[in-house]
Amino acid sequence: MKFRTISAIFFTSMMTMVSCQNEEVLINDEKDALSNFDLVNELDNNELMNQFGLALSKVTFENQEVREFLKEEAISQFDKNYDILWVKVKDEKIGNKTLRDILVEQTSEAFISQIEEKVPQLNVLFPKIAMFGIEPEKYNSEDNELPVVVPNESCNLVYFDGECADTIQFGDVPDFNVLVINENSRVIVNNDTKTKGVSKSYSFIDPAFDGSNTNIKTKADINIRDERFTTVITNSNANIMGKKVVEAYSLFNNLDRNSDNSVYLQRDYLYYGLTPSQQTGVLKTGVKDYITFIEINPKAYFNIADQNPGSYKIGENISSDILYGDPIIRNLDNNTGTSQISRKKKDYTFQEIINELWTKGVYNIKVEIISSTSNRSMVTYIPVKPEEIWFFNLDRKYRHPTFFKHHSKYTYTINPNNFTSRTYFLDNPIPLGNWDLSKESLYKYILFSEEDLGMEISDERSYEMTFAESFKFTDNLKIGLGLDTIKADNTTGIETSNSNTRKETIKITRKYNQSSDDLGSAEIYFYDPIVYEYISQIQFFTIPNYNTGIVKFGITTY
Repeated sequence: MKFRTISAIFFTSMMTMVSCQNEEVLINDEKDALSNFDLVNELDNNELMNQFGLALSKVTFENQEVREFLKEEAISQFDKNYDILWVKVKDEKIGNKTLRDILVEQTSEAFISQIEEKVPQLNVLFPKIAMFGIEPEKYNSEDNELPVVVPNESCNLVYFDGECADTIQFGDVPDFNVLVINENSRVIVNNDTKTKGVSKSYSFIDPAFDGSNTNIKTKADINIRDERFTTVITNSNANIMGKKVVEAYSLFNNLDRNSDNSVYLQRDYLYYGLTPSQQTGVLKTGVKDYITFIEINPKAYFNIADQNPGSYKIGENISSDILYGDPIIRNLDNNTGTSQISRKKKDYTFQEIINELWTKGVYNIKVEIISSTSNRSMVTYIPVKPEEIWFFNLDRKYRHPTFFKHHSKYTYTINPNNFTSRTYFLDNPIPLGNWDLSKESLYKYILFSEEDLGMEISDERSYEMTFAESFKFTDNLKIGLGLDTIKADNTTGIETSNSNTRKETIKITRKYNQSSDDLGSAEIYFYDPIVYEYISQIQFFTIPNYNTGIVKFGITTY
């Protein structure tokens, strides 16, 4: 049986993922396997979670009070996410029964005890799906169409009203409310207390996840130089940070600028091998900083989507099959600021929506790096498509067939004012070069623009550069952490001052097209932190990012 009760579309992501094979057979096999809740000793953890998902889908379909309870618990965000931790809520009363009692009635005491023992981190996520405007806060508990999704080895299984009703391929995103069965990665559940009738105690793996600490500043909340914000890197993207960055954080993780293990001294370790106990070191010439991701403010659409489509190539380093101008929304109504597509019978795929709503082409993001060691800016291009940098948050309407209108109808409306940013991780991180402080300025400048065709201009600009004084170095040997001399209490200062720095004016030649769109600039300081926070259990990094006002970007060093 296919899952027809819920009107839904699944959008295929841009990443290639493993799809569900033989999903009809898989669904039928799951139905047969999930029919006896007393055979718990024969089930592994994944099968237990599937059984739990099946049972919960039956309960949520039949019981509005449970649906309302789960909604309110998710909205409370006890761990700063829409998580519902089983050991936290299982003994809460819903009517005259606990949530655990309700699930035991649907399954068995043996089953619930077994899953509590084997899966202590059992969690129900009520996700926010930003690209479709789906939020737990907006969910109406009178609607019993609230399926339960359980991730499996090859795909996600969808349970509804006590049946395995459908599958969702990895990378596809539902445009309706769902519950997701998983294991909570933000808490540690103590598994040494009795399960029945007693809520196990739990602790947060970091205070940053404690939803009650709304007034406590943590590493994740601290802004770098006030105007910058932090970005979280986790799981599949954690590999961009590198082993050496983890080592630097293990040595330098204090937020105090004057501490000898301050986060602001991390590059001293990466470039010179300096540690709190070893405060001289030779420059490591193979180390470089890299731009690893960008985010582009959606408001930029109104400026950068201005190069008319045509049969020409733009920029450099772009494959020859891209012969178009800026992607522009087709048929955008000047009065409503929207564009709309619709058709009968068959829903659109993600690529069909892109083809119908957008002209072809890429935005050719030009990145210029200004350093004191060259009289010309170093230039790199990043060609990006609209769907790679923005969530469109489309308005989707579905019309059921009726007696008078025999066909279903699917309508999508796009409005650039509703776009939100998405992080674009670079396949080829952009190197900023080595940072030899005995010769080079403490600052590098990054300029962004969106390049369009037009008359090329060459000009010379002056930049005031700040250099460390030579007494801090003997050839390529750096003496002491930071820039100040080591004080009597063995602390160091990081901020520059007239006594340990000097300023020079450097002239840089730039070439650019007159019609290109300026996306702003930002400066990178040698003593900016690279990592504010690292949690090894879940590969969780909080890093500073830089913001031009239009482009936000992140940097790592390796």
